Amino acid sequence: MDVQLAPEDFSLQKSNDISVAITAAPRATSTRATITVNPLGGFSSPVSLSSNAASVISGAVGYFGDSTLTSGEFSSGSEFWINIPRTAALGEYTIVVSGASGGDVRSVNVILNVRVITPEFKEI
Repeated sequence: MDVQLAPEDFSLQKSNDISVAITAAPRATSTRATITVNPLGGFSSPVSLSSNAASVISGAVGYFGDSTLTSGEFSSGSEFWINIPRTAALGEYTIVVSGASGGDVRSVNVILNVRVITPEFKEI
């Protein structure tokens, strides 16, 4: 009887979607999401994280607390956030976070909600 082992593979998961409030400041930083790696079939190779934030919103920069996760970090993951210029259009954007290991690339979509905060003025 032959036993078939599942091939080594992985997937990415996100803790939540993120949002950013545009104010009078030149740039704004989003809330954070945690990106984790779900290893399958004994997968244990390092996974390098990246995002397409700059191609979705002009001037945006995606950041990771740790851009390469080793097997000991898969479950704790890496924080992910985006810094955008105040000229970004309001709305929802789909940001693709990718993880690469060897020749394999897996991804997860993180929704970025860009909104504006209007300061409240009170008469004194």
